[in-house]
Amino acid sequence: MSRAVTRTGQGEALGGSLRPWMKSFALWLLSPQPDGKRPKVSAQTKKASELAGVPVTKEALRWLRKRPDFQLFVQTLEGSVTEAAKESLTLAHQFYVQSHKAGLELAVAAGDYKAIPAFTVPILDRIVPKKAETNVGSKTIILNVQQDTLQRMQATGSLPDAGEIVVEAVVEATEDDDDRPV
Repeated sequence: MSRAVTRTGQGEALGGSLRPWMKSFALWLLSPQPDGKRPKVSAQTKKASELAGVPVTKEALRWLRKRPDFQLFVQTLEGSVTEAAKESLTLAHQFYVQSHKAGLELAVAAGDYKAIPAFTVPILDRIVPKKAETNVGSKTIILNVQQDTLQRMQATGSLPDAGEIVVEAVVEATEDDDDRPV
């Protein structure tokens, strides 16, 4: 029995959440075409089949375009260039990983040992921390406030909730303090 994406086909069909090929198809459908027109149905089924990896029927595409989640996805992509770019990169992630691996394998096979760090160092930098994670203890913050300010803060409850607050010394205001710029 051949595998094909049809409206009434097996579980591979169009039920459930949008599959990566469906999202890729939406991106392709929204991308500018050379003639400026929407692609013909034959071109759409050809591209959808290519993206799905199995034949996709015209009826299946018609049903896909009517799906509310597909329509919402298309509207989101049309409304935000950033969202479209993000989806495009997400969908191409597997290709980038495979290309990176293939490049590394070619460098090793060719004995190009100067090229190997270009493939391995960026990955290692992302997955292995450069410094051991350390637990930084609590920090001590010293605030110099005048007695009347401290009393106002305590009365209004505007002291920050920082655990234990220790008042080591109280500085009395002098007449010269009023002349200082804040």
